[in-house]
Amino acid sequence: MNVETWRRALRTSRAPGWRVLRVTAFTASYLLCVLFAWWLAGVLDAPRASLGSQLLTWGVATVLFTDDVQDLVAGRSPHRRVELRLVVVSAALAVASASTGLPFVYPFLAAALAAHVAQREPGPRTTVAGVVTTVVGTLAVEGAVHAGWLWLTLPPALSHVAALVLLTLSVTVLLSVTRLAARERRAAEALAAEQRRRHDELLHAALHDPLTGLLNRRGAGEALAAAVRAASPREPAALVYLDLDGFKLVNDVHGHQAGDRLLVQVAARLAAAVPAGAALARTGGDEFVVVLRGSAAAAPAALAERLRAALVAPVPLDGSGRTCGVGASAGTAATTAPVDPEDLVRRADAAMYEDKRRRRATSGTPVRLPG
Repeated sequence: MNVETWRRALRTSRAPGWRVLRVTAFTASYLLCVLFAWWLAGVLDAPRASLGSQLLTWGVATVLFTDDVQDLVAGRSPHRRVELRLVVVSAALAVASASTGLPFVYPFLAAALAAHVAQREPGPRTTVAGVVTTVVGTLAVEGAVHAGWLWLTLPPALSHVAALVLLTLSVTVLLSVTRLAARERRAAEALAAEQRRRHDELLHAALHDPLTGLLNRRGAGEALAAAVRAASPREPAALVYLDLDGFKLVNDVHGHQAGDRLLVQVAARLAAAVPAGAALARTGGDEFVVVLRGSAAAAPAALAERLRAALVAPVPLDGSGRTCGVGASAGTAATTAPVDPEDLVRRADAAMYEDKRRRRATSGTPVRLPG
């Protein structure tokens, strides 16, 4: 396992043990830098604070800076606690920089903290909180320097100049970083929205008939499976199976384009006749099914008659006023207990063919379209 694999595993793991290990490793790396800086100051015979105070203050500041501790502080509503987190960690950074005798580095540390938070939670709120924390904190620290409350490794005047320069540069960089972070977040949200839209389009295409817009065989199968699975005496499930009579003649006489227009008109009429909550589907060339559940499934035969009645009026084939008529044979099946969906389909299909033989339904006289 290479180093990048280890880093990815540490970054993605949410186990408490891994969190502690990450915080410990991150803090230890910073404290090693503090040790090196303290040793280098001794070699150069420069003023330096006690090693214990520096390790303590930088250790606290570093622990608060880590992602895992930030997540722990943020809880489930990170955006509501951005200001509190920035203030708390910035105060720790101010104490750490002051304990080192370099309070003028505070603006750089505070801006780096705000930029770090903005990378994870971009937005105007984070930007404003970061700028205010950086500016106000710098003024407070430099006020303490001016009052003589902090010891310095540099003369006070030089410390003020350095703080002003770092404040200007840090705020400028912070604004750029937060703007880029917000832009990246918007791009990510737009990409996610586009992916969801495409997923919905693909799902709709997989479950719907492209000609009529109704559910297709797969969509009807899923609706029927759900209805049958929940079937009970209080919530029965039923299936109405329709087969158009005379549709083949329309196709033969007028062509498939006219047949398609006829199917679209038939689908619209059936959709207007089915009750709310019913699943209407086109499962074949001229076959339609309606999946019913609950109170709507109590009288499937009555619904079948309404659907047949909806097709009595002639169907217009084009804008010239020419029409043709089709009939429909119907079969129904119902259940008050979970059964195999295919069993319900077979029963409804058999009832439909029995109805077709009994009625010997034929389509109306089709009108030939201009050739």
